[in-house]
Amino acid sequence: MDEVAIVNGIRIAYQVEGHGEPVILLHGNGLSGGMWKHNIGPLARRFRVFVPDLPGFGRSGKPDADYGVDYYVGFLRSFMDALQIEKAALVGHSLLGVVAATFAVRCPGRVTKLVLADACGVISLGSPLYKAALKVGLRAMVRSRALFERQLLYDGALGSRLDGVLLVTDGKASRRAFYRNCREILDVDLDYLWLLGQVQAPVLVLGGSCDRLVPPGGIRKYSELIRNSRAVIFEKCAHIPNVESPDKFNAEVLGFLI
Repeated sequence: MDEVAIVNGIRIAYQVEGHGEPVILLHGNGLSGGMWKHNIGPLARRFRVFVPDLPGFGRSGKPDADYGVDYYVGFLRSFMDALQIEKAALVGHSLLGVVAATFAVRCPGRVTKLVLADACGVISLGSPLYKAALKVGLRAMVRSRALFERQLLYDGALGSRLDGVLLVTDGKASRRAFYRNCREILDVDLDYLWLLGQVQAPVLVLGGSCDRLVPPGGIRKYSELIRNSRAVIFEKCAHIPNVESPDKFNAEVLGFLI
């Protein structure tokens, strides 16, 4: 069911399905809640699933804000308050994995379990020269849906699974949020590495064996840094295994949450 809420004065589009304990699915940078379309149904058979389009993306408002981890941690708290969600399991993808983990430490009583899917933030993306080239590449990528999808998928033939999913490439208004979020992806924050050791909730860490953005080493690093965590790497998947291998992804998440 498609719904709208006003959160901190911003129009937030979200989907809610199912009944049971709440689970919130948080899409990655440059994507939208539609990226979870292959996962909502199976999860909603056991849980009440909330899927927002985050500020700056999809059908939600796109304010001129100081986007980044702290911004989205504050948004998540306000979103849960607005929908009267006292506590929930969080599934965070890529940058929103960083947001979910940070939220779990700052608001431990509000997180029951934590799934980090292809979460960035624990390994460097390379030398300063490589990062400079990457920034140039990002500006080209946001202007081409085909280029953007190519970075997300192991098999380009699966691009049809993203049909109907709103991406940053679909409108200029989302680029501001995308670029500002990218500032927090390019470097490792040592404070964040320390923070991961403070996570109290049970954690499942998921990733793709062929992810060019968050290689398997980053997934294993998370499981080393977080107590009470387990890592699963999906073969022949890149940055969105929930789309590339949805049956296996759903089985792992359900087995963890139930």
